Amino acid sequence: MKASKGFLLFEVIISIAIITSGLLVVMASYSASKRAIESSQELFEASLLLEEKIFEFEERGEIETGELSGEFEKDGAHTWSIYAEEIGGTVLNKMTLNVFSQKYEPKTKYSIAAILKKKK
Repeated sequence: MKASKGFLLFEVIISIAIITSGLLVVMASYSASKRAIESSQELFEASLLLEEKIFEFEERGEIETGELSGEFEKDGAHTWSIYAEEIGGTVLNKMTLNVFSQKYEPKTKYSIAAILKKKK
C-alpha cells in the first residue's frame, strides 16, 4: 500500500484550533499590556502634577487653614483640591493634596500629605 501524502480534514481542523487558541492568548496578553501601560502613564502624570502643586505650596512656606481647589492649566483632564487642617495647639497645618483624574470612569484620586506653617 502507498503512504498517504496529504493531510486529513481532522488534522487540519485540529491545527487551526491550536493556532486560534494561541492567537487568542496573544491578543488577551496584548490587551492587558495596553491597559497596564495606560494605567502606569496615568499614575506617572498624576504624580508629576502632585509634585508640581505640592512644591508650589512648599515654596510659599505656609498655608491657610481650609479648602482650596482648582484645575491644572496645562491639562484639562486633572483637577486638584487641598484640605489644610490645624495641628492642635501648634503653628502648623497638615495639608492633604488630592489630584483627580477625569480621563476614566470612575474618577481616580491620588493623594499626598505635607505639614506646613499656618498662614497668619
